[in-house]
Amino acid sequence: MKNAAVAIACALGLIALTCAGLLTGLETVFLDANRYTALMDELDVYPDVGLSREEQVLVNGDLAAYLAGRSDSLDRRVTLRGEAVESPFNDREKRHMADVRRLFRWGLNARALCAAAGLALMAAGLLFGKRRARRWGVLLALGLMTAAAVAVIAALRRADFNALFIRFHELVFTNDLWLLDPATDAMIRMLPEPFFEGMAAQGGVAAILGALAAFLGGALLLNIPGRRKKNP
Repeated sequence: MKNAAVAIACALGLIALTCAGLLTGLETVFLDANRYTALMDELDVYPDVGLSREEQVLVNGDLAAYLAGRSDSLDRRVTLRGEAVESPFNDREKRHMADVRRLFRWGLNARALCAAAGLALMAAGLLFGKRRARRWGVLLALGLMTAAAVAVIAALRRADFNALFIRFHELVFTNDLWLLDPATDAMIRMLPEPFFEGMAAQGGVAAILGALAAFLGGALLLNIPGRRKKNP
């Protein structure tokens, strides 16, 4: 019974740590202003946005800092479509970005919680469990996460990105502030659907790499031999 409890604790700990790695991978992409700029260069959004590339680079830095919680303002004096403005974003866009920042904060808190819970459960396994039980925990975690990954990949292959994008916004936001108009809202011109497709692809790769790194690190940690009893 004790071995089963240790295996389950180690499996849950390893899954939590892997989730923390996954969220870290996503963070490295979605909070990277340089990635914003690289995708915007590829899509050549600047004529549609109405900002020079130089000013857009500064705005991208503002967006990343705001979402990461390093800044509380999106205001910056720029020339938008030939007119000097105090901010590239209007009130509706700013309110939507406040919602987005809360979502990022939840993600960062979830990452910290997963990391703490994962390390605590794994530490318990190392202190109280035998190596064999911990190895069973690794195999259990691997099996569960493989099944989950297969299910997610199968669902994504059958889904349309636009439909997923809309459904995601309907699920996580309780208002319609995310429904922006290209005629009046610069943000949707800066961040068209192909931009989000590119970010999602990069984020997916980074999430997989982060999850793999966390899983392998945790699995190696759980494979540390226990202390041998000394013969009298």
